[in-house]
Formats: sequence, C-alpha cells, structure tokens
Amino acid sequence: FPSQFMENLVFNEKVLNLITIKPKHLPKINKNFVNKIKKYQYYYISCWILRQIFYLQLDQNFHRQTINSDQELFLLESKLFKNLYREDLKPEFSEIESFGHLVDSNYGSNYYGYL
Repeated sequence: FPSQFMENLVFNEKVLNLITIKPKHLPKINKNFVNKIKKYQYYYISCWILRQIFYLQLDQNFHRQTINSDQELFLLESKLFKNLYREDLKPEFSEIESFGHLVDSNYGSNYYGYL
C-alpha cells in the first residue's frame, strides 16, 4: 500500500512540495521538474498496465501447462516477456520466484482474473 499510495501522489504538485520540504532559504521544488513528472504520468500508468497483462498471461499459462523444471518455467516467462515487450528477458531480471502465490490452491488461475 505505501508504495502505491506514493506512486499516485507523486503526480500532485501540492504533495510534491510537502514531501520535498527544504530550508526556507532554498526555493520550492522546481516547476519544470514537476511538469516533467506530470508528463510521464501516462507512460508510468501504461507500463503498470502492461506489467499486469504480463502477469495475467504468466498466471494463465502457468496453470494451463505442466511445468517440470525451473528452466521450463523460465522459458515460459521468457516467451511471454518477448511476446509482450519485444525484448529478451535476462535471467537476472526474472521475477517468477516472487510469485509463489500463483501456485497457491486458494488462487488457482484466478489471481489476475480481475483483468
């Protein structure tokens, strides 16, 4: 929650001024900097949505296939990553280990079903 909370507030100029309090002799946050941050808001949102779509595809494929090894799992993740992002996934950037909840019997393949 805290990171998502700040991710949304960082696009608000009043909030930026509050969280970047400086000594009185220094100027408030630079207006150009605030405008640059606001300009990237839609880019940030589109990246977040794309990432959620990637996890949805990973979740659905994970439950549709039989995975017999970590290598097969990485190959699945790599294939989906390449299809969506048009780039190769480097092993050091694999995130599959942090998604153990995808195999939890309480979630099944419904974890990303809200998309």
